[in-house]
Amino acid sequence: MTTVVERILRRAERVPATVAITHVTPKGATDITWGEFADSLFRWGGVLKDLEGSKGRPVLIFLPHSHEMYFAYFGAMAGGLIPSYMPLPSAKQEPGYYWASHRTLVDRIKPAAIIAPDEIREDMVKAGIGIPAERILTPGGIEALAKPVDAAGREAMLAAIGPEDIALLQHTSGTTGLKKGVALSHGAIILQSEAYSKSIDLDESGTIVSWLPLYHDMGLIACLMGTVLTGNRLVNMDPFHWLNRPGRLFELAQTHGGSHIWLPNFAFDHLVNTVRKPEKFDLSGIKAFVSCSEVSRPQTARRFVQHFEPAGVTAGQCAVSYAMAETVFAVTQTPMGRPFKACTVPMGELGPGDRVRFMDEGAEDSRELMSCGPVLPGVTVRIVDPERNEVEDGVVGEVEIQAPFLFSGYFALPEKTAEKLRDGKYYSSDLGFKHDGEIFILGRADDMVILNGKNIFANEVEQSLQQIEGLKPGRIVATGVDDARLGSQRLVVMAELKEDVVEDRQAAISDEVSEKVSREFGVDVADVWLVPLGALHKTTSGKISRHKNREYYVANRRDDEHARI
Repeated sequence: MTTVVERILRRAERVPATVAITHVTPKGATDITWGEFADSLFRWGGVLKDLEGSKGRPVLIFLPHSHEMYFAYFGAMAGGLIPSYMPLPSAKQEPGYYWASHRTLVDRIKPAAIIAPDEIREDMVKAGIGIPAERILTPGGIEALAKPVDAAGREAMLAAIGPEDIALLQHTSGTTGLKKGVALSHGAIILQSEAYSKSIDLDESGTIVSWLPLYHDMGLIACLMGTVLTGNRLVNMDPFHWLNRPGRLFELAQTHGGSHIWLPNFAFDHLVNTVRKPEKFDLSGIKAFVSCSEVSRPQTARRFVQHFEPAGVTAGQCAVSYAMAETVFAVTQTPMGRPFKACTVPMGELGPGDRVRFMDEGAEDSRELMSCGPVLPGVTVRIVDPERNEVEDGVVGEVEIQAPFLFSGYFALPEKTAEKLRDGKYYSSDLGFKHDGEIFILGRADDMVILNGKNIFANEVEQSLQQIEGLKPGRIVATGVDDARLGSQRLVVMAELKEDVVEDRQAAISDEVSEKVSREFGVDVADVWLVPLGALHKTTSGKISRHKNREYYVANRRDDEHARI
């Protein structure tokens, strides 16, 4: 087996003038050929490998949408280091908290270097990010040191890395300092890419069109690695560019002959809500619009097909994948060309151990769940109870996964690795069930809230609010509530008040909760529901139950005059 870097080099040797990446900005698009790609990544790799003590250590990459973000990432790989894309500071996050939390991450993983533009480098130095200033490199600084690497030098760099070596870290979501670095080997990435590309009919003749951020597995693995390892073309636009001009994605697909587009569920809704003249596009050539990252919803897919039918979109183009960083990417995939498949179940939450009661389509008090398709070849998925025993088809449990491309562990977190990865099996903390040979995913096991594609750990939100004056410590619940209007979730906080809190103080407490979550997590709270002591539901062991409290909220809060959702 080869490595990711060797795949790039061999393709560059065969087709140096063929376009690998079309890099799109609001000002226009520029092409990067395979030859240019290989030349630049080896030049950057030569600089990074010469850093003292750098081999096998992480490199954190804080770069905006630019040519350099590709060269930095794969250059680090070529130099024997372990790259990780990081999200840039958000205007919603308080800078002091942002950098303090990154200091926690730096202290734990001890990166060999950080690559950042000049303005962010200055902020890092001022904030005391925890790495010597001379190891915070800028693209300009690297270019000044970079030299062409001849064929012998390239082969020597390839010989220094192998399939079992860690190729990259993909940092999972959470508060920044508590992110877990999912370590993926070159071999695992290649095996997964080969299995997945076959399932979606993606080969070197394809063109992926994307706006997805590269610090997320959908953008990084499905799109960028899909191109690097399959040899197709990536047309890549800035996420902020897409948010401002959603229809630009389809303009690019039409211009460049796009074949595959990945979208979280909310993005399908966003395109329906913002693209006013679908008939001006021809999207009939798209093999698949793949819904992934968030729980996929049949009503969203139907709206998308109906709205873009004048552009040639059919139900057979809407595909679904169940994927995660710990398995590199996809575990399941719906068959290409088959209209999406759903089942009808009663309204209300389904929890572990519940047997799913299937209903006729359109039945009263029912809802639909979207199939994520069958598992990929070579993958085994079991639905298990808390004792890790497999449950029957149609019974809800945790999703357990065995695959030849599992992650190597969480970087510098052996206890967390042992908790999730046991005897070659990954315990996902996702709830789901099997039905008719396919996998249905209900969501994260009571802990993660997905807001427009951004993952927030509920327990971290709860912990951050414990010290707010007037709230009862240990009696706070953060959870996600589905919002059909957005095709995503809204973040809701429920909290018990101390007995001595007067009514006039409650509005200020609510505002403090919203401001703290916005400052520390960079997301908005849709509703803060302050309730009396003892109002929140608890488990038999005395712990707060997010599952029960979410049901309680949906059943009771919607009619409350103070509700903001």
